[in-house]
Amino acid sequence: MQHNIRDLITFKKFQDDLNHPKSLKKLSLEFLEKKIQQGEHSSVVDGRAALGLYRIVEHQWTQQMRSKTNKLKRVRIEAESTLLGSVKKRMKKVEK
Repeated sequence: MQHNIRDLITFKKFQDDLNHPKSLKKLSLEFLEKKIQQGEHSSVVDGRAALGLYRIVEHQWTQQMRSKTNKLKRVRIEAESTLLGSVKKRMKKVEK
């Protein structure tokens, strides 16, 4: 399900000052103090590093996701309210 996906490049803490994503190699060294991708590439090592990074920021990430969800809900409610208001105005004009 889409809401269960966690993409490291979307989390602010894992981006540089220009909001560009940092590489997994750099993130692993910075946050986990582990060097990865030194020689032969391993998707298992990359997966473990990604999971380790997620576990470090899991609570913050969840809060960020909730904040975005709540903001979207507020925007949707405001849009529906505005639309409903304009529909009521039109109905009143039609009734006259």
